[in-house]
Amino acid sequence: MLTRFLALLITLTVLSPMAVADDNFLVVVDNQSGEVQKTLTGFPGRCWGKTADKIYLAGGDEEISWLRARHIDFDAVRFDDETSFLYLWYLDKDRLPVIDFEILDYGPGYILTSVPPKEAIPFRRLSLRPLPFTTRDLSFDRILEFDPYIDSLINEVSQDTLIDFLSGLSGETPVVVNGQLDTIRTRYSGEPDNFLAAEYLKEKLENYGYVVEYHQFFGGGMRHTAAYDENLAWVVSEGSQAFRTTDGGATWQMMPDNTSSSLWGVTNVGPDSVWIVGNNGVILFSSDGGDSFVQQNSGTGYFLFGVCFINSAEGWVAGDAGRILHTSNSGQNWSTQTTPTGSRLYDVCFVDAQYGWAVGRSGTIIHTDNGGASWVSQTSNTSERLYSVDFVDRENGWAVGWDGVVRHTTDGGTTWQTVNLGSYNYKYHVDFPDLMHGCIVGWDGEIFVTTDGGTTWQQKPSGTSKDFYGIEFVDSLTGFAVGGGIIERTTDGGETWVNQTGGIEGAWRNVIATKTGAVHPDQEVIICGHFDDTSEQPEVRAPGADDNGSGSVAVVDAARIFAGVDFERTVKFCLWNGEEQGLLGSAAYAEEAYARGDDILGVFNFDMIAWDGNHDGDADLHCGLMSSSIALGEILEGVITDYGLDLDPELITSGSSGASDHASFWDYNYPAMLGIEDFDDFNPYYHTTGDNLSNIMPDYFTEFVKAAVGAAATFAVPTAEVMMTCENLTPSFCRGTNFYFKLIVNNPTGGNVSGVLTFTGYAGYDCNAGNELVTVSRSKTYAPGTTQQYYFFRAPNAAQPGQYSASVSGSLGNADVYCCMNTDIIQCQPWRIGDNTEWELVQVDRPEAILPTVTELYQNHPNPFNTSTTVSYQLATAGQVTLEVYNLLGQRVTTLVNEKQQARYGSVVWDASELSSGLYFYKLTAGNSSEVKRMTLLK
Repeated sequence: MLTRFLALLITLTVLSPMAVADDNFLVVVDNQSGEVQKTLTGFPGRCWGKTADKIYLAGGDEEISWLRARHIDFDAVRFDDETSFLYLWYLDKDRLPVIDFEILDYGPGYILTSVPPKEAIPFRRLSLRPLPFTTRDLSFDRILEFDPYIDSLINEVSQDTLIDFLSGLSGETPVVVNGQLDTIRTRYSGEPDNFLAAEYLKEKLENYGYVVEYHQFFGGGMRHTAAYDENLAWVVSEGSQAFRTTDGGATWQMMPDNTSSSLWGVTNVGPDSVWIVGNNGVILFSSDGGDSFVQQNSGTGYFLFGVCFINSAEGWVAGDAGRILHTSNSGQNWSTQTTPTGSRLYDVCFVDAQYGWAVGRSGTIIHTDNGGASWVSQTSNTSERLYSVDFVDRENGWAVGWDGVVRHTTDGGTTWQTVNLGSYNYKYHVDFPDLMHGCIVGWDGEIFVTTDGGTTWQQKPSGTSKDFYGIEFVDSLTGFAVGGGIIERTTDGGETWVNQTGGIEGAWRNVIATKTGAVHPDQEVIICGHFDDTSEQPEVRAPGADDNGSGSVAVVDAARIFAGVDFERTVKFCLWNGEEQGLLGSAAYAEEAYARGDDILGVFNFDMIAWDGNHDGDADLHCGLMSSSIALGEILEGVITDYGLDLDPELITSGSSGASDHASFWDYNYPAMLGIEDFDDFNPYYHTTGDNLSNIMPDYFTEFVKAAVGAAATFAVPTAEVMMTCENLTPSFCRGTNFYFKLIVNNPTGGNVSGVLTFTGYAGYDCNAGNELVTVSRSKTYAPGTTQQYYFFRAPNAAQPGQYSASVSGSLGNADVYCCMNTDIIQCQPWRIGDNTEWELVQVDRPEAILPTVTELYQNHPNPFNTSTTVSYQLATAGQVTLEVYNLLGQRVTTLVNEKQQARYGSVVWDASELSSGLYFYKLTAGNSSEVKRMTLLK
């Protein structure tokens, strides 16, 4: 019914295609089968996002030709909007908003527009990104059936605990945050109580023993920056916001720009005079460095993009329809100059009162040598859009634009040479603080730097995949780069960049807690929900008990129950912010996770799970058409069935909703699903102040939380526990002697055994600060019967001779574990673990069978670690071996091993006490073998 209504609505409201430049299209590809994306591998354009039935792409003539050459069915419409965002509105036939604007497309229950809704309805913001091509087919190494241990975890869910927590989160009862009693009256993003709620959730998770982080993000698209010195700079955003820093970017304060128009350009003369330009002919001027702004009369309603002043009085602005505006009195009056083009102009640059250039669409470059009294066209030898131009004097200049276009002139633009940077990503800005030093930025976090006037260019790691749109250098060393929700700063000429997004006033916070997997720490299972909310008066009161206090409580209660449980896979407990503004928090996290290469096996998203008005127990499981997402839904469905939960699950594939945070992960082909109450029995208090504790169904809520706990636990795979304890030993080790610890596993039926075995002892051994010598931290497959394995450690020359205590502890699942002692090497009485376990130290020159048969890099331990960690590996053959550590920027931090080694078991301790917290990568290279793993330093 809703789809039929929308079809009529589209007929009435879709505007006729405008006669605009055909270098940019909105391309709609049908994805009803869920398999179409595989045919898009190699698509040269970009992707806005996906729904359950369509993929929205962006591109020009080249991309259209690419699709046609591969016989891919699509619809395309010329798209002239400069926006970085589109919006999917999800509509309820009983509560349709006023629609008085262009609808770009529609589907089952949604419309696509270029404007966000003004009313409190569910919507999703789409942004341009590379099309992800990899998908994961989930396979399970265990049968989904009743598991007594999973059942015990499910039964730890307590309705009283849930209601008590939800009461505080929804503002019904006070909460203690930072040691103070307070009340959360609203969780609307950006409000002070939203930050209070985030801190409350963080403290709850920390009380359960988790290391919890704020994942900070900014939802606006930064478009341009200007800087006075290393401390004072300005930034403008597409969302009509302007920011200033006075401390080198440590903090960015919002300036009172008094406009709702998108802002595109900013420039300054000295520390006080600042001009900002934007949509609808907006020109703003500040004479006090941004403390206050006045709007100047531009005399036009056109978009204005670029602005340049050569002193406090004279400046120019570039905009739509070839328009150049000029002032000679600081903007008190603006006049229009005549140009030879009707193309949209994006940037303007003057080196003095006479010589200037402007660039724009269709490869347009225009030039004046008389202050703009007359302008002439120059030949750029490209038809691509040019977005930025910069000259250092009357002769030497640069222009950059779409499709990786870079142009350079040494004769004032009489001729423009092509420069190939080796990248076809769109380039958006160029800045040269002097003749020799320059920087170009563009899509996918690309930053190129030259120190020899452009003779050579080097790409530098930015630490992000977000798009850059603006760059400004104060001098050859200090510069600021801005883009899609990001601000970065360099103080070494662009060699390294520091993310300053967290310092933006109003930057929002996701709350993330992590339980590292014991067997597969790189494989991640996410259980999540958004903690923000809205209502008809969101700044004052928005309790959001059902939407989405219920999903948030489910995530935190799962963390409570899992606190003492070890899982094979890493479990992340994620609480998103900005969902009501278009899934902003989850979208920021998913984008960064994809850029990092995170191996997210599945995302269980829970949103509104506490209302069941007709008491039928219906639980909707929205999975989309990707097989791996459907597999997640089947896990949740199976848990409900196998553990006798009082819910009626409905697995939804075609027509799945994308109106919650799981959809952010669909955009990157991560498996994800949504658990939510029945859409046909929807909460009538949705997005109102009536969404409070008295209007939820506690029994239904409790059953849904049980399902969430069971599904996450099933997929993360609890490690079976056969605990081992032992007596203390007093062996006398020989200094400088290598030993092997012999482990005997008796597994009569064969198959997979997982768990952790740890041998600890004196800190002087070749081990980490935790005295850990041996860890079996991953699954092993054993043939039926008894298997012997050897693990290496060394008593170094530095160790003092004497008696040292040691112990063995840990767990291995589904097998009897024996450890044997050789009394010829260690002079002490034999001892046992339990009834059947001894241990033995074996010298290196004992059996040759101890040599490994495969080369392998092990996960470091401990991980995360505080100051030092042990990295172990095994070599199947002799040869040159390197073991190196890298940071997130791809820079080598240290080399742990660089020498020829024989086939062996090896380990090395890395002391990271002088480094900052963060994610690091370590890489083993041995012959033709290479393996990389991640580790986390937390101080």
